[in-house]
Amino acid sequence: MLLRALRRAHVHSRLCSTARGGTWQLLNRIPTPACLDPAAPQTSTTTFFPPEIEALYRGNQRFRDAVAVSSTPNVLKDLAAQGQRPPFLLLDCSDSRVGEQVIFSVEPGVLFTAGNVANQFHEHDLNSKAVLAYAVDTLRIKHVIVMGHYGCGGVAAATLPH
Repeated sequence: MLLRALRRAHVHSRLCSTARGGTWQLLNRIPTPACLDPAAPQTSTTTFFPPEIEALYRGNQRFRDAVAVSSTPNVLKDLAAQGQRPPFLLLDCSDSRVGEQVIFSVEPGVLFTAGNVANQFHEHDLNSKAVLAYAVDTLRIKHVIVMGHYGCGGVAAATLPH
């Protein structure tokens, strides 16, 4: 049910019925009930998504706005056009408390990141192998950083008896 709801939210975030003939157009904003039903009353605070998803969207808007007024306002357009060539591969934990770009205070395009629980890398882990092979062979990264952190719940869980 959650997956169905996420798929539905994803579709509605990209498509909106226009008032003219019910054709569909791509949007770059959160659809309001008026977008989904033009006859519905519209208010500035009414949105289709739950508040936590709207908060992510608004955060992305603030990120784009900040990039636009930064010292490199075209960095995202340039990366999209030219592809990525980051100098660093960062293998880290899938921890939600602090993001990689925040820790290192770097702009987009500097770190190619891959995280998993407790920063584990096993010889039979196809995902980890694929990340490393893509980073080295395709992206031609120069440096591999393996980073852990204090208070890792994954490490604590791994040390518990089975």
